[in-house]
Amino acid sequence: MRPLLPAALAAACVAASCAAGDRPAAAQAGDERPNVVVVMTDDQRADELGAMRAVRERLAGTGVTFSQAFATFPLCCPSRATFLTGQYAHNHGVLSNYFSEGGGYRAYDDAGSLPIALDRAGYRTAMAGKYFNEYTGQRVPRGWDSWAARSRGETQFDYDLNVNGRTVHYGSRPRDYQTDVVARRGARFIRANAGDEPVFLWASFFAPHGETLPGDGERWNPRPAPRHEGRFRRAELPRGPAFDERDVSDKPRFVRKVGRMNHARISDLRWRWRSRQAALLSVDEGVARVLDALERAGELEETLFVFTSDNGFLFGEHRLERKERLYEEAAKVPLIISGPGFEGGTEYEGIVGNIDIAPSILAAAGVEPLREPDGIPLQPLVADPSLEPERDILLELRSAAAVRTPDWLYAEHRRRSGIQRELYDMRADPYQLRSLHADPAYADVRAGLAERLDELRDCAGVACGG
Repeated sequence: MRPLLPAALAAACVAASCAAGDRPAAAQAGDERPNVVVVMTDDQRADELGAMRAVRERLAGTGVTFSQAFATFPLCCPSRATFLTGQYAHNHGVLSNYFSEGGGYRAYDDAGSLPIALDRAGYRTAMAGKYFNEYTGQRVPRGWDSWAARSRGETQFDYDLNVNGRTVHYGSRPRDYQTDVVARRGARFIRANAGDEPVFLWASFFAPHGETLPGDGERWNPRPAPRHEGRFRRAELPRGPAFDERDVSDKPRFVRKVGRMNHARISDLRWRWRSRQAALLSVDEGVARVLDALERAGELEETLFVFTSDNGFLFGEHRLERKERLYEEAAKVPLIISGPGFEGGTEYEGIVGNIDIAPSILAAAGVEPLREPDGIPLQPLVADPSLEPERDILLELRSAAAVRTPDWLYAEHRRRSGIQRELYDMRADPYQLRSLHADPAYADVRAGLAERLDELRDCAGVACGG
């Protein structure tokens, strides 16, 4: 069971925008390459777009929504490294948020990364917002012409940014709200640079990630912008079929040992949900601010605009409250792309991953990758639905891995007691309520998926079957 992309897909990539990568950047007449803007949120689930009118109407309404998009390692730093490289975590080597666990900023090697490739090809590059966990100091990474990355404080107020090698402190004034600062810097970069040469902006928002607040913190966490205080104060916590799952006897032990939700846990989740929706309002305004800047510069139609998140988040599904799990709510992320090659206000239902974002950007820019990606450009799939493959994708963690196909999710969790498995029929059981791993009727399915998972664990480049 090893579904691969048909040869026609590779041919289509050559015939379409991907062919520009065969030409030197300077040879492209009039430098008509598109601008690229990537807006990334932190911990936003795929179903958390209700508060984001600009994203829904101005991006999804004109572009392509990828309804089956996954963070292949659903955790902040591994996911961000995948975005910047187009590689699975087992290839770029960032396996955690902290260096002591094989991750964080110090574990990331930026050689040949997306900003370096675009910068060398003549793009004007900028980053604003969250970079990696444990990023501190005044060093500006390679490939960035304009830099304003958070270097202290997992909070919306009272934090530091490294602005082009200089530490700038932001305090508690309303205009210091981190989401607004990132949005202003992004729009300012567009106003100052768009039109003269192609630009690449990565606006990396901290919301809707929870804040690290002193003491017991605040009931509203993350805090919304002051102008949005009180919004969503009566919103109810969504409770799908997997919420506080009653019978988890089919699940691995790390799920079985978690108790049912009590009133206090549900109340806390409800307040956090309300906080997240209110915090996303300012992100949505930031998206609108950048779109407006592009429109005023006459560059909106020439801009590839990507909206996504670094990972999702479990909000009580299967009794869990976290990311870094292989369940849908943690691994599935919003992914909307608008602009050249991604028009029409349509939905693409095939399996895609954050490994595909960098290859898609480089294909649009006509720039050859400087390191071999594991993902693929998405333009040919969007342009010709007949090319849609029965694609599978790897989901991985430090102690677990899964293969996700259009029909199945098969996972293996490494524990001291041995391998614990899960198998879900994603067509019949999209909420992952009944694992079929021990059902003899599905032994052949499990064996085929286990074989495919073994192929993907250490794959690289075209061997990943992208």
